[in-house]
Amino acid sequence: MKKHAYIKLPLLGRFILKYLLPNYDYEYVIGAFEQGFQDMKDSFGKTRALLWFWWQVGLSIPPLIKQKSTGGISMLISYFKTTVRNFLKNKAFSFINIFGLAIGMACCLLILLWVQDELGFDRFHKKGEQIYRITTTILTKERLTRTVGSPAPLGQTLVKEFPEVENACRVQSGWDGWRLHYGEKYFFNEKLAAVDPSFFEIFTFEFVKGNPKTALPDKHSIVITEEIARKCFGTDEPLGKILKMSNHDMKVTGVIKNVPKNSHIQFDYAFSAENMRQWRESKLDSWEYLQFATYIQLHPEARQQEVCEKINKLVSKNFPTYKVKFGLQPLKRIHLRSTPYDSWMVVYSQRGDINSVYIFSLVAFSILLLACINYMNLSTARSVQRVREVGIRKVVGASRKNIFGQYMGESLLLTLFALLAALIFLNLMIPSFNTLSGKSLSLNQAGSMPMVIGLLLVTLFTGFLAGSYPALFLSAFRPIKILQKDGGTGSRTGINLRRILVIVQFAFTIGLIITSTVIYRQMHFIKHKDLGFNQDHIITFGSGHIKPEVMREKLSTNTDILQISYSQAPRQILYGNTDFHWQGKDPGDNIMFYPVSVDYQYLDTFKVKMAQGRFYNEKFTTDAEKAVVINETAARAMGMKNPLGKQVTHKGTPRVIIGVIKDFHMSSLHHPIEPMVFLYSGPFHHICARIRPHNVDKTLKHIQGVWKSLVKDRPFEYEFLDDTINNFYKKERKTATLVLYATILALVIALLGLFGLASHTAEQRTKEIGIRKVLGASIPEIILLLIKDITRWFLLSNLVAWPVAYLITKKWMQNFAYHPGISLWIFLLSAAIALAVAILTVIHQVSRAASRNPVNCLRYE
Repeated sequence: MKKHAYIKLPLLGRFILKYLLPNYDYEYVIGAFEQGFQDMKDSFGKTRALLWFWWQVGLSIPPLIKQKSTGGISMLISYFKTTVRNFLKNKAFSFINIFGLAIGMACCLLILLWVQDELGFDRFHKKGEQIYRITTTILTKERLTRTVGSPAPLGQTLVKEFPEVENACRVQSGWDGWRLHYGEKYFFNEKLAAVDPSFFEIFTFEFVKGNPKTALPDKHSIVITEEIARKCFGTDEPLGKILKMSNHDMKVTGVIKNVPKNSHIQFDYAFSAENMRQWRESKLDSWEYLQFATYIQLHPEARQQEVCEKINKLVSKNFPTYKVKFGLQPLKRIHLRSTPYDSWMVVYSQRGDINSVYIFSLVAFSILLLACINYMNLSTARSVQRVREVGIRKVVGASRKNIFGQYMGESLLLTLFALLAALIFLNLMIPSFNTLSGKSLSLNQAGSMPMVIGLLLVTLFTGFLAGSYPALFLSAFRPIKILQKDGGTGSRTGINLRRILVIVQFAFTIGLIITSTVIYRQMHFIKHKDLGFNQDHIITFGSGHIKPEVMREKLSTNTDILQISYSQAPRQILYGNTDFHWQGKDPGDNIMFYPVSVDYQYLDTFKVKMAQGRFYNEKFTTDAEKAVVINETAARAMGMKNPLGKQVTHKGTPRVIIGVIKDFHMSSLHHPIEPMVFLYSGPFHHICARIRPHNVDKTLKHIQGVWKSLVKDRPFEYEFLDDTINNFYKKERKTATLVLYATILALVIALLGLFGLASHTAEQRTKEIGIRKVLGASIPEIILLLIKDITRWFLLSNLVAWPVAYLITKKWMQNFAYHPGISLWIFLLSAAIALAVAILTVIHQVSRAASRNPVNCLRYE
């Protein structure tokens, strides 16, 4: 017979036989096949030999599969029984592993649901890949100002001049407070959208009634959602009905389904942007006013960068003296990659943040990794109790692959148990998470295909990650060493890996404590920072279009109302413009100034201080039309050390600077104090009233009574200014709370693992403890000896955690223009907290062993 190496059987056939046959049968069977194949080839040729070979393989497959599956099922049943017995035998360690993995998986799945929701924004538009929003960057000497405000004529100009731009539209949306009514039904809190007719051709908002191409034929047309149609008309036909909007007749020409929550553009009704000429004094023909967000639809084959370069060539034509640069932001990146200043033209219901996605994904992965580390540590630490089982299995014929498969199977089975617990935890966590995050997540979303895939991946990842090293570690034991007295468990590799894993575990935990501390310190800084004005006990509400003198007279009858000002209160988003000029201004210096509408009582109401000059005074009759007040930042931006008496021009009107207000924060601490221009604007549409801190409820009832007596068609709505300012940081407070919860969970998981390891260490060194006590060692000395290693690992973990935590927190702090910095004491305090909790946990377990009677310790096996 020829040597097998020279017989070239088909590789696929050899692979099938090798997979189906036991190892001890393979060589014999393949030898027979090779002999038969060679004989057939010599007698009848290669073709007949190949046919004979595949016929024999085909006949062999059914019985081999049956034999393999029967044996495999029996083996799986045996493994399952062994696993369950092992779980029941070590209830405490099984509980620690299952509970830790369940918490880690629940957090991971919860973050997956949240990330899926965040990434799903604006994905329902059919032309979404072609839609871009134009961004505008204004370059000045001091900074770059980025906004989505763009010149009103820009969109249609691009459609005319560039074939790559198929369509364009202007959008202002998300505002509420405008009066919409039908008959005796009034609505004020519904969100509006001022858009071009092409809006419904570019975006996919599903029409229930009407045609998207003809939905807004003129400026007297309005498109409403199903919810508005139900509120206004009930079951009646809405098309053709006349709605009143701010006393203007608007004909319903379309009804769309309610705007999805995962749309960054939110509105309840839409009308033609042409109306904004009269309703907001928008200059739709001017290239100097950035009053609209502009969306364009590119040709499928157009290249974003090339189109962007072409758009910027318009700068030289229409902005000869301004340094302006346009950019294109893909629709699907808007929700997660926009700043607050990016969104003032399109008010978000909830603006996302890609950094939050990264942070929470990292936190979820960290918690899951901590749970997996616990499993690996405890499994390898307790391997001494199973080495003889491994040795016996190997002696009776089990291969390393069989042993590996058994312990990986145990890990996956335990992970499945943890998954069931994780789903229960997830169901309990979702309501609180929704309240905190403002989402509407549900466990039903876990049934979607992406989440099912994510669920399987998390389960498999957890099972393999947690079980890989224990399975490799146990399957590598040699039978001879295993069956010796010491069990062959003196491997330094396992001990060293456990130390590395404990270091990693501590590093993650300390890093989360540092991050949580930095975030909370920043929130404390925000809460107590002097903003430059007094925001306490100021309420803001609409003027109701009532004459100021009438409203003042009615409100002033209550002595608890101290000051009343028709003016613009601090807010998150400021609306700036560049139409501010002065003698000596560099034509290329395009500084953004932020006008603030005020009246004579503004200074007293907000307790703002003057740096130079005076504020508006009704004794000076020319102040309202000829004077202007600026802040210190504006004076510096204009290069004026002594600006009093200098002449400036705002929107073509010459004015004289009569005063400079000390800098204060008109916006949030996310942004630096901007150059501000305080303009007397006559009756403003909002009232700011400072009230006494006593009898607040009684004062509010008086204001509400005055409102009802003067304003018949609008409900009284108010807000305390300090609440408004607190809402500037709503997202950060949510982040702080979530990171705090994650830190607590990580600490719990880490301490569970440490608890298990300490228990195991104390159990393994029981005799040593007994001997030391007999020789005179005290309990504190024994405890100190056993926690010495933990302290050393802990110090190493700080070397890993500190630089990583510093980089992450520094990146997060960049969201604020004002912050207290990152101090060294935060790192030292976080390390001290983690070390103290860890040592207390270890002491609790070790002290029990150290307190035993030495006689009982020496009898211990």
